[in-house]
Amino acid sequence: MYFDNIPKIQYDGTLVVDITKKIQFVKDLLSDDSFWFEYDLQQNELPEHIAHNYYGTSTYHWILLIINECYDPIYDWFLSDSELASFVSKKYGANGGIVTHHWVLDDIVYTSNPGGFATIVTNAEYEEELNDAKRTIKIVYPEYIDQVLEEYRKLTND
Repeated sequence: MYFDNIPKIQYDGTLVVDITKKIQFVKDLLSDDSFWFEYDLQQNELPEHIAHNYYGTSTYHWILLIINECYDPIYDWFLSDSELASFVSKKYGANGGIVTHHWVLDDIVYTSNPGGFATIVTNAEYEEELNDAKRTIKIVYPEYIDQVLEEYRKLTND
C-alpha cells in the first residue's frame, strides 16, 4: 500500500520510487509533537502488532515505519534479544560478540586502549546500545490517523 501511489522517477536508466516525497512527509509528521506520543517497545513487538493495537489494522504499519524513520524494517526496528544475538553472531562471527569494540574513558570513546581506567565495550554491548536506542518509538495518536492517510493520499497523487 505505501509504495503503490508514490510517483516513480528515472534514475540511472531504472524506474524507481521518488523517496523525496517520503522525506517531506516524515518532516511534516514529526514537526508537531502533539500529533504523536512515545512508546517503549517490548520483546518481539512488530510494527504490524502496534498498528493493529492502535489503529485496528496491521496494514497501517508503514505509518509507524515512516515516522520512526525505519528504512529497513528488519534492522532499523528494535530487535528482540534472540534476534540481536543472531545479528551479532552474523555480523561479528560466532565469538565476535565478546571482542572489544571500543573503550570509554571519561565519556570519551576510543578505538584503541587509552590506558588508565578505561571501560571496555564489546561488540555485543555496542550493538545492544544501538538496539536499545530503537526501543522508544513515536506513534501517531489514533484520532489523527485519518488525517495522516488523507495527507499521504494528497502527497502521492500530486
